[in-house]
Amino acid sequence: FWANPRMVWALAAVGVATCAVLVAVTRVSQAPAPHARRLSVGEVISGAVTGLRSGALWISVVAASSGVAPYLLWQKVVSTDGLLALVIVGVLMAGAAWCGARLQATQVGRSVRLEVVVAMNALLVIGFGLVDWVPAACVLFLVHVALQTLTAVRVYGLFQESVRDDVRATMTSVSSLADSGLTAAGSFLAGALMARFGAPWAMMVSVALYALLIVLLAVRGSRATGGDDE
Repeated sequence: FWANPRMVWALAAVGVATCAVLVAVTRVSQAPAPHARRLSVGEVISGAVTGLRSGALWISVVAASSGVAPYLLWQKVVSTDGLLALVIVGVLMAGAAWCGARLQATQVGRSVRLEVVVAMNALLVIGFGLVDWVPAACVLFLVHVALQTLTAVRVYGLFQESVRDDVRATMTSVSSLADSGLTAAGSFLAGALMARFGAPWAMMVSVALYALLIVLLAVRGSRATGGDDE
């Protein structure tokens, strides 16, 4: 990008073309697919409508959208738009996300209740919007990225466990579509609040989504205890 902005897209195109060539020339042995009855369109729609009543679906939608404010506005909060700073923060974000994913593989990551992780993320986002010292804001943001990744891993597993195989692809598409819509609305609201009132109020968009996520998790937990995990 420093040399020529168009080179970014050219390199991406080369990467895609390389993948296409590898797919074409590489033979991968695959296990035979299990025989399954082909579903009609009506059955798929019926299954999707039934899936809309699943708490796990809406938990996945809200969880995927919950980090919208800090992810959208972190450059404004830390007051940077230089390319070198973006590269450095991007690498640090990738490292934080890796740490969050690895944390799930540890006993600590598996034992902490998901509601606690979400509440911690809400507090981190509040602090991120309030802190004026840039190094402290960066630390809060990176810890948030790690816990947001941990939340995403946990919720994705919850979603996959709760969806029937015959409508899994449909429900995954529904979840992605709903997540995109909620993220778009949250981005518009966070941007408007940032422009009018500043970062602390903009972060409240994510805090509200985290609060909603905790409620959804609590409701699902109570239903599971009562014998209904939907």
